[in-house]
Amino acid sequence: MKKITILLITLFGSYFAIQGQNISDLQQINSKSKTIYIKPEALDNLVISLRPFEIMHGQGIDSLMLETYKNISKGYADNNHFKQGYEIYDRYLNYKIEMLKQQKLSTISSAAQSINNRKKKDDAAQIVQQNNILELQNNIDDLSSNIISFKKIFTIVIIALALFIAGLLVSTNVKLNNLKKQIQDNKNQIKINHRLSTLGKFAKGFLKSNHEKIIEVENSILDVKSAIKNSSSSHSKEADNLASSILKCTSELKA
Repeated sequence: MKKITILLITLFGSYFAIQGQNISDLQQINSKSKTIYIKPEALDNLVISLRPFEIMHGQGIDSLMLETYKNISKGYADNNHFKQGYEIYDRYLNYKIEMLKQQKLSTISSAAQSINNRKKKDDAAQIVQQNNILELQNNIDDLSSNIISFKKIFTIVIIALALFIAGLLVSTNVKLNNLKKQIQDNKNQIKINHRLSTLGKFAKGFLKSNHEKIIEVENSILDVKSAIKNSSSSHSKEADNLASSILKCTSELKA
């Protein structure tokens, strides 16, 4: 690789050296063509010297060649060598046509190269844009997929939350109903207990009152039995037995 680079540098150096030398030689010929009252023989030598440059074109050479052709044609005309002057002027025109052709080709080539470079840049930019569009499309697809997934998850969460709330409401309703039932049962039990308590108090009072009445009856029967014992009636024994039966009954009532 280094050898190739050195060779290219050498070739370009040689080319520019030759080019510089050619321009220097052409400048000398051009300077000689400006000589006043130049002889036809000298002009012939200048024409011969120009032959190597007739196929050359480029910056610096074209202007010197055209000027030199015009000077030599004028020199021939001044020496009344119109035929040679016309031939040199014809060479001037042909060289100028070739120069313009090459300039045109160079311009076209430069324009084509510019268009080609621009096309390459446009193609590269288009590829970049296509890649950006593709990446953007992929991002849009990913975003759409994420949105769909989020909607599904959100729907599932909403359904689960609704079921949880519904279950909580049902559980709360059941608890409230149980609590209401328990309160109602407690109220009923309180009523029953109150009724039983009232009945118990009444029963105690009733028993106490009956017990006192029984005792009064027993006392009355005992008085009757005492009276029967002191009586001489024929029915006193029967009355005594009846009083004893009554006492027995009162004893059972007291128990």
